[in-house]
Amino acid sequence: MEVMSWTQTELEEKFPGCRRLNEIVGAIEQRAEVEGKVVCRIIVNDMKFNEEDESRFGQTQISEIKKLSVELESTDKLVAETLISLKQGLAAIRDRSVEAADLIRENPTGRAQIEFSSVMEETNFLMEALSALKPRMLPVESALEQWASAEAKSRAMIQELLKAFEGQDFILVSDVLEYEMYNLMETWLEVIDRCEFS
Repeated sequence: MEVMSWTQTELEEKFPGCRRLNEIVGAIEQRAEVEGKVVCRIIVNDMKFNEEDESRFGQTQISEIKKLSVELESTDKLVAETLISLKQGLAAIRDRSVEAADLIRENPTGRAQIEFSSVMEETNFLMEALSALKPRMLPVESALEQWASAEAKSRAMIQELLKAFEGQDFILVSDVLEYEMYNLMETWLEVIDRCEFS
């Protein structure tokens, strides 16, 4: 992780056309992108900003910024770390889907519903992470086809699960979790291993 810091005077010198925090951050992000990096954290006057803070304080004048620091990371390193996390998450969902199926078969209320909700929430999170990673995928024809197929199967399976759960067809829910979800997570693990990312 690379950390860069500027005082108010340095900001005025380094970013002469910028008068507000959001303009400065935009300029830093553009420069980072050219260098193959991403801004991971913004710290203004020793206060760590989240995205909400960045939006809320975006109009802050440069005169109010005593010190600005940013943490940068290489996009290549972030992609590699994301792939590792995705593989771990997919393997965990694969295993938890079988556990959730067993719980639903035993008693589809209480703990089984909590586990089902948790598995679905984590599955949605992983699908969003996969979507965010997709633009970094190199255009290898067979990998693109496998990715598209896995995406389509994911959407169909999630819809089938939600419809079955809402209709209280718990036998179908448990079967889809145990067989389709398990196999789909295995498919995603294989697809990711076959893909190359930039």
